[in-house]
Amino acid sequence: PIFVVPLVIMVENLLARPTKTKVNDPFTFGMSAGFWKRKNHIKILEAFGKKFGNDPKFRLKLHGRFGSSKNDIEKAVKQADYKNVELLNTPLSMQDYDNFMVDMRGLNSVTGVEASESQLADLQFANKVVKHLKSNAIALIKNEQLIGSGCGQTSRVDALYSAINKAKQFNFDLSGAVMASDAFFPFPDCVEIADKAGINAIVQPGGSLKDQASIDYCTEHKMAMYMSGHRHFRH
Repeated sequence: PIFVVPLVIMVENLLARPTKTKVNDPFTFGMSAGFWKRKNHIKILEAFGKKFGNDPKFRLKLHGRFGSSKNDIEKAVKQADYKNVELLNTPLSMQDYDNFMVDMRGLNSVTGVEASESQLADLQFANKVVKHLKSNAIALIKNEQLIGSGCGQTSRVDALYSAINKAKQFNFDLSGAVMASDAFFPFPDCVEIADKAGINAIVQPGGSLKDQASIDYCTEHKMAMYMSGHRHFRH
């Protein structure tokens, strides 16, 4: 079976629907919406500005063949002086081949705690596995064997829980296992969950505004964590 995560959702009369004060899933990270009519770009821009203004925590990217409406959209962005709005004159979002492969022996743990030789080999393999999984993705490896994977989730926490539950379902021992994440941890919740499951070595890209919170937790709990500097994020 093929599992599809709805990263882009097309609905009718989206702008006529009431705005929710809270998101349905507090762990979901971003969303996209598609519109058939060009005039909706202006409307969504106005709605975004009214709700978020220039709040740097929120960004709006407008994709499309704008045609004659492009000047109107650019004028509206300039007049409102939005710093968090980007206009992209293409209707396509494309992802190229990911040929990157980290060399774990060239990385140092950011926590001061180094993985064992066998765990470094496991981390190397874990990072290779996770780049082929649909994001959000987590791979759990022990003794160069995939013991649990979580992929195609709208939250990294859910991907990790899925991987842990799969490993436990088949009676794999997670003690001393390693974890690879295809993208950074927005919060330290994933490293905490991994620690409590028995995982004590991690590789992830890094790059989160809250990287230090994850580093601090891993340092305190004597976990090795390596940052590759490369996000896989396969969609």
